[in-house]
Amino acid sequence: VSKISGEFMPIVNSFRSLYQAGEQVAATQPARKRELDDASKKLGGLVWKMNEGTVSDSVTSKLLSLAAALDAYDYAGAAHVQVQLTTGDWDECSTWLTALKRIIKLRQSSH
Repeated sequence: VSKISGEFMPIVNSFRSLYQAGEQVAATQPARKRELDDASKKLGGLVWKMNEGTVSDSVTSKLLSLAAALDAYDYAGAAHVQVQLTTGDWDECSTWLTALKRIIKLRQSSH
């Protein structure tokens, strides 16, 4: 994450928080551990791409909106951004978007 622009660090920080909440759920629901591990690998790939600067402006902008929604526990807003990513940027997001949805559901279930 050393090369990620400061303006995009809220995405990384939000995803870290999301993962940590998922870990808490997985600790009480062992079946969720594998799901969380898979999501972690896929989101790690996204963060690597962000570090390399190969994520499009369109996706980064939407990820900033998604991070803001998640940080505010606005799951409806997060779902809206997920739909935008699915319909407008699927080719770029397909490798990690489903994993992101799963980890959001894990956190949502803990609240």
